[in-house]
Amino acid sequence: MIGSQGFGTSMILGTSGNEAVRIDSSGNVGIGTTSPSTKLHIYNSQNSQDVQLKLENPNTGTSAYVEFTLESDADNMRLGTTSAAYPNWCGDSFIYASKNIRTNATILPSVNGTQNLGSSTLRWNTVYTSDLSLKNDVGDWTIVEGEEDLFLYNNKKDKVYKFNLTEVDKDSAPKKRS
Repeated sequence: MIGSQGFGTSMILGTSGNEAVRIDSSGNVGIGTTSPSTKLHIYNSQNSQDVQLKLENPNTGTSAYVEFTLESDADNMRLGTTSAAYPNWCGDSFIYASKNIRTNATILPSVNGTQNLGSSTLRWNTVYTSDLSLKNDVGDWTIVEGEEDLFLYNNKKDKVYKFNLTEVDKDSAPKKRS
C-alpha cells in the first residue's frame, strides 16, 4: 500500500523500504532518488537508458512526452508525442550535447513570412540545401543545380533561366568558409 510519511524535513511517498517519491525541504522532488538536487530530479535505476515525462489531457485522451536518451557518445534528448491530434509531432528529433539538432520532421515557423533563420548580426556560415525556393508577396523563384549549370525557375511566369557563369581563376575569388 502506498502511503505518505514525513521524515524530518522531507515528505516521502512509498512503502516501507521502497521509496517512490521524495520532496525535500527546499521543494526539490526526487523520483527514484533519495537526494533530489533540482526541482525535478528523476533517477532511472532500471537497465534502460531512457527516461520519459508524459503529459496527458484526460478530456481529449491525447498525451505528449519528452524522452531523454543517454547514449555513450553524448547525452541526447528525443522529443515526441503519442497524441492522436499530432502524431509524430517531433518524430525522431535529437538535440545532442554538442549542440547539433537532428530531426526527421519538418521545422516550420508559427506564421508565414515573419520568422528569421539567423539575423543581420548572427548569420549562418554555410547553408547546405538541395533546390532553393524563394517566395514572398512579389516573386516566386526556385534555384536548381544542374550538372554543369545553375537554373533559375520563375514559378509565377512558368519560365526558366540559365545562370550565365564566367569561370575565373580560383585564386582571385574570395576563399570559401569551412
